[in-house]
Amino acid sequence: MPSKFWPYWMTPAIVKAAGVMACILFIVSYAVDLTLLSFEVAPSSTVLNDIAIALIATGVMLFYLFSTHTQHVFLRAKERMNLTAELNHNLRQVLVEFRCAAEVEDRGERLRILDQAIEDVDRLIELVPAVNAENLPRYDSIHK
Repeated sequence: MPSKFWPYWMTPAIVKAAGVMACILFIVSYAVDLTLLSFEVAPSSTVLNDIAIALIATGVMLFYLFSTHTQHVFLRAKERMNLTAELNHNLRQVLVEFRCAAEVEDRGERLRILDQAIEDVDRLIELVPAVNAENLPRYDSIHK
């Protein structure tokens, strides 16, 4: 859907859900009208009522879908903020290990500390969620 005609949150799925809801309500309301017809109530007096009910229900459904979409966007942003804070904390610890390794005089000990820090960086990659579970990550953290 062109963005100049619809708001950003009105996706095809939301429009489809609202349309299905409007159709279902119209059909149910029309079935009630047919029942009223058996009691000799004029059908022409209830068609506009059916349309009004469907429009009101569609409005309520759109409001609900907009609210849930906004809540999901907020929760995803909060999740990304928490992930960024966790990565920042762990990365800072790894950088401190690199700094400590640079200060060690013994070459063997320095290499051991650096290897441990590199393994910690590799574990940081596991914190980052994959964009798509079907695709392999761009970078392989295991050294070959």
